[in-house]
Amino acid sequence: MSWSLPGHMKLPYIKSLIKNKTGILETSIFFVILDSNFKLKQNIFEKLNNENVEVKSLCSLKDCNIIAFEIVPEATDSCPVFALNRNDHFNDIYIIKAIDGVTSFFFGMPLVFQYRPSITKVSDFYKDVYNRLSQYYLKDGNKNSTYNRAVDASEHLRGRYPFEIVAVDNSFEWCAICDWTKFCRGCSIEELGEFVSSDIRNIAIHWKPSSLYLNYQSVMDLMCADDESVEREKEEYRKPVSLTTCLNEFVKPEILDDSLTCNFCSKKTKMEKKFQIQRQPNILIVNLKRFVYIPSSGWVKSRKAIEVPFTNFTIVSNGYTYECYAIVNHYGAIGGGHYTAYTKVNNKWYIFDDSSYTTVNIEEVDVKNAYMIFYKKQE
Repeated sequence: MSWSLPGHMKLPYIKSLIKNKTGILETSIFFVILDSNFKLKQNIFEKLNNENVEVKSLCSLKDCNIIAFEIVPEATDSCPVFALNRNDHFNDIYIIKAIDGVTSFFFGMPLVFQYRPSITKVSDFYKDVYNRLSQYYLKDGNKNSTYNRAVDASEHLRGRYPFEIVAVDNSFEWCAICDWTKFCRGCSIEELGEFVSSDIRNIAIHWKPSSLYLNYQSVMDLMCADDESVEREKEEYRKPVSLTTCLNEFVKPEILDDSLTCNFCSKKTKMEKKFQIQRQPNILIVNLKRFVYIPSSGWVKSRKAIEVPFTNFTIVSNGYTYECYAIVNHYGAIGGGHYTAYTKVNNKWYIFDDSSYTTVNIEEVDVKNAYMIFYKKQE
């Protein structure tokens, strides 16, 4: 499913959108946020439970995956447990960051399982995890004819599982049971007793190396069925927005965040800010707000395409009409980039790029990357 949302939207609103589309109750929707490496963002757990938090404050737009789960308790005493697929690589040379010589890598979609503390058997929990992951696991009958059984290290498991389930903390790298001085990567839940312990909140599905590389179908782990809204929103996003729409958004009334003292009643109240065009100029310069500051991402550039009318542009009803005579484009990001300019001289359009210039047809004028647009009143 897909929606285009402004950054100030809050999580309860997203839950309501999901409910309206799927019928899932808001109380059954659980959010987690992962980075591009599918590593859990630990520092925002508390924010996810705050109904007033805005989406833009949760994570960077460049490094953010917001995942929604439906969790319907299987019993009144059921507990959810969050899981990530993990594979550990051993380093020949290592430093304090990987003091035990192991670096953990995470892959695939995150998963949520349920168990009943001191009731769910570890053996049954293993079966549940395996059944959920079986769609990614290549069965013997589907293996390539060149498959060599002699090199499959999982053969020694004798019918058991191609992974080990270990109890971990929120980092999914370190054990949730052992003291940190032991540098334990996670105790096997089999070693903790016959039944799943109530202390377990996160697990790492630690794959055996050969099982992972020979049997796991990594191409399948992130596949999902797109709702028709996904393509619809992509098409909508790719559509250019008109310059008139930008102008209307600029002059639209805005409620200020901070309350101010009213000049009439002397009470603190919300104030409205509004821009108005008092006089139509002969020369109109439009500076597009391409750079926006987002708390979790810093300054980011909007690459939204703009429809720029070359003639008969108006800023008020029944007012002057304007024709475009110059456009400045910006390519790149805020920290660096390149400017070019198009200018109309004696009814011919020219492109100026550093010290060079050449004539172009009006159809060749790049308006999608416009940063500043210059108009003059039409005679």
